Amino acid sequence: MLVLVIVLALLLAVVSMAWWRARSRASRAEIAHDQFVADVAHDLRSPLTVITATAMTLRHDTGGSTKLDKIIGETHRLTRMLQNHVIAVEVSGDQTTRARNLHREWITVEELAGNALARLDAVLGERNVRMEFGGEVVGHIDARLGEVMIGNLLDNAARHTPAGAAITIRAEQAGAGVKIEIIDAGPGVPVRRQQASAAGGRGGGLAVCRAIAVAHQGSFEVLSPGGGGTMVRVLIPDAEPRPGMAPALLEVG
Repeated sequence: MLVLVIVLALLLAVVSMAWWRARSRASRAEIAHDQFVADVAHDLRSPLTVITATAMTLRHDTGGSTKLDKIIGETHRLTRMLQNHVIAVEVSGDQTTRARNLHREWITVEELAGNALARLDAVLGERNVRMEFGGEVVGHIDARLGEVMIGNLLDNAARHTPAGAAITIRAEQAGAGVKIEIIDAGPGVPVRRQQASAAGGRGGGLAVCRAIAVAHQGSFEVLSPGGGGTMVRVLIPDAEPRPGMAPALLEVG
């Protein structure tokens, strides 16, 4: 019996050591992959910027071109894909790590949306973007990540919205926080599919949006409002009391 116990203990020790080594190798591989993606994104940023600027200048000089619009749109998309991979690394890890990587500030959703829209002209094309805000809506958000999140949501909405149709950005205060909704006017993509996309790979646009919301200790939902189209709702709670206001609980309508 003693021999059996010793053998089982040794076997458990061997299995534990093999698991630890496998986990260490996987961790090192993931770190190497993340560093590689970050390096590639950094190296490609300048040439992508030059390609976009050159194409936009040519479009202006020639009075517009479908081919140039395609180049600009795809270059913007590639830039966003690389950016999403880098941000996915930044907001990964435990809650303490995510919170440490955030640089929150008090900023209006209108400013975040405006900055995002300025980068999406070629992607949005003839789609009309409406802003419906309940007055001045202020959030306690990392401005860079907030802009990326809204940009990704608009890019996703544009892919499912035909030219000439509208995309709505709706925002309002929600207790001690802010609620942001992006609503497209397309035929409607199955909510289950978009939810799966949001829960999928780290570099996907919706998955990054969800990771950004979670990093802010908020929530992310894909909803079907009825009558076609899709709504994505993000709730971002304040991490500290608003200036001149007493702390309050986040109340979601």
